[in-house]
Amino acid sequence: MTRQLPPGDAPHQSFGGAMTVAPAPKRMATTDAAGDAAQSGSQITPAFIFRAVRRWWKIATPIAMIMATAASVSVTLAHVNMYKTTAWLRIEEEKPYVAYKLDSNKARDTFVETQVALIRSPLVLERVVAQPEIARMEELQDVGNPVGFLASFLQVSTVGRSELFTISYTGKNSKNSARITNAVVEAYFKVQAQDEAYRTQRVLELLEEERARRQTRIAQLQSNIHELLKAVQSINPLERLGKAYLMTDLESIKHPLHGLHTRITDSELRRELLEAQLKAEESVVADFKLPEEDIDEAVEADDRLPPLRAQIKAIIAKADQLADLSALQRKDPGYLQYMSQALEVKAKLDKLKEDIRPEHAAKLHKQRIGQRESNVNRMRAQVANHRLMETLLKDRLFRQLKDEQNVSEKQVNIEFQKAELAREMHVLNVITNRVARMRTETRAPARVTPLKEASPAPVPINRVNVKKVSLAGLAAFCVPFAMAVVWERIVRRIDGPQQLWQADLTVIGEVARLPVTSRVSNIASSRSIARDVSLFEESIDSLRTCLLLSEPNAESRVLVVSSAVSGEGKTSVASQLAVSIARSTGEPTLLIDADMRSPDLHNVFDIPNEPGLAQVLSHECTAEEAIVTSWSNYVHLLPAGVLKASPHKLLGDGAFKLFLSEIRSTYRHIVIDTSPILSASESLVLAKAADATLLCAMRDISRVDQVQKAYERLVNTGARPLGTVLSGVPTSRYAYLYGTYAYPRDL
Repeated sequence: MTRQLPPGDAPHQSFGGAMTVAPAPKRMATTDAAGDAAQSGSQITPAFIFRAVRRWWKIATPIAMIMATAASVSVTLAHVNMYKTTAWLRIEEEKPYVAYKLDSNKARDTFVETQVALIRSPLVLERVVAQPEIARMEELQDVGNPVGFLASFLQVSTVGRSELFTISYTGKNSKNSARITNAVVEAYFKVQAQDEAYRTQRVLELLEEERARRQTRIAQLQSNIHELLKAVQSINPLERLGKAYLMTDLESIKHPLHGLHTRITDSELRRELLEAQLKAEESVVADFKLPEEDIDEAVEADDRLPPLRAQIKAIIAKADQLADLSALQRKDPGYLQYMSQALEVKAKLDKLKEDIRPEHAAKLHKQRIGQRESNVNRMRAQVANHRLMETLLKDRLFRQLKDEQNVSEKQVNIEFQKAELAREMHVLNVITNRVARMRTETRAPARVTPLKEASPAPVPINRVNVKKVSLAGLAAFCVPFAMAVVWERIVRRIDGPQQLWQADLTVIGEVARLPVTSRVSNIASSRSIARDVSLFEESIDSLRTCLLLSEPNAESRVLVVSSAVSGEGKTSVASQLAVSIARSTGEPTLLIDADMRSPDLHNVFDIPNEPGLAQVLSHECTAEEAIVTSWSNYVHLLPAGVLKASPHKLLGDGAFKLFLSEIRSTYRHIVIDTSPILSASESLVLAKAADATLLCAMRDISRVDQVQKAYERLVNTGARPLGTVLSGVPTSRYAYLYGTYAYPRDL
């Protein structure tokens, strides 16, 4: 042969590979098993990922770069600067005093924790969100629970182990964050000062009441002792002892039961103080009334009101816009209609406020007296314990007095009354001193003092996270390639003969890829191209040898070369196979282009396309007139011709079968290039009329399911498929698997 054929079916593709002859396996009984086997042949492996990326990188790379850039920009734009503003306080562990210390160790331990909890409590934060300028802030507009929202971004922390504390709020707007922080501090001091002043005043009032009651009790005890002494001694005790006896501090008399007297006195004193505090707390709970302004603030902060306010604002804005455009201005009927709508919505807003007011009043009342009720219950339990202890101590004192002195019951009562008088006088003195101390210490400095108010933060506390932006860009960059891998996994392109075997398809051979000649030529590249051409021709010769020497195929003279879909190398295989057969047999071989829909052989061999097969079948010319014999003495060509009618009409009346019977006497071997089987069903007519059919598949192009469907259609229509041939195999892989053993060829 003196001519070398370029690739046909897909001129932009080249072929290469190795030839493999495999025994035809028996077809499996069930299609499920074949499907499972084929499925296992395209697992996602590194090699599979590499092939998918190699196939799609030209499309995926620009998309990936655009997506990576968009993702990085989106993350950067989505980043929200957060500003942290801080106010400073000093909370002293011990309360400052003028002359007396009034706090116990336990009070010092819990005071600081109580103040920290109070700052972040609803008692303070509800006052903050109720302020109009705070409620109108953008970051609180769409928040369902503004109190909880503020608490989540509010921090109260100590500075080291000092008495200094910071109140910090982190928000999107530096100025708003400073306003919120200062509003929290202001509300805290207001709540703390009101509560402390009320408690102190109430305790003082109760202590004054208790002092008056004690004075009355002392006078009564003095009168009782006077009557008892008079009855026992029949003399006037005032004449015997003098008035100074009844007014003397009886604790100074060293009685044998002085210890019991002291314990009873101390218990009564502590109980009296607790009862005073308990009454103060009970008064707070019983007489507690929510300030109307607090209820108003809570109602205004309700998240059900902003939509109506926004609706009123929008209606008024439309009305003002219409008034500006109208010559009648605010007398325009449209303006008046808008204002009427605004008034209707305003009425709904006022009605909603009235309806939700009891709800907020109950909620605020429950929150603000909850802690006080807990304190009341605790103090009641302490008072009950002291009363029980006093009762037990008094009973013990009474029994010991009676047993120890062996005196009459009246004398015991006198001694008991004396001891009680001494205790009452001692308690009265303690209460008087307590009142004096409390009144003195009300002028003491505050225990919690503000040091520095919050100011807007100049810079945000969080910068754009470069690592996060990079990861987002990398993830977005990988998405197109991942989609390519997934798509390749779905379509299951053939990458080797194993997939065809696992799909229960016979593999006749592999055809190497035909190299593409570079425009820049040198000695090294020429040698490489010559080697690849040699491998390509050897793979075609191996396929031809397998077909001609196989006993089942010995009588097959008419061979159809087809494929499932277009672009799978059938034209190239048919062309090169015809050339190889002619070269090996030395006899003329006819190559027919039966792909009348999209003919290509005339371009491959550079011959006219008309007249051709279409004209022969439509009886416009004879076969001898259409067959081209000038291209080569051994390769004769019958182009497709120009299709003027439906190919089904040309082939449906048996004209092609008659045509084959006529030319069989002239040519021993006939190779027919047909249309794809799945997209052009006339190929099945051609395949059935031929002796055998060779089904082509292209590596990294063909899909297993499509090749399997085409094979099944050939079998179902009565054609005789020999098997499949895998083309497009890289020459390097062919050389690795089968080696090279070239010989000189005449070009």
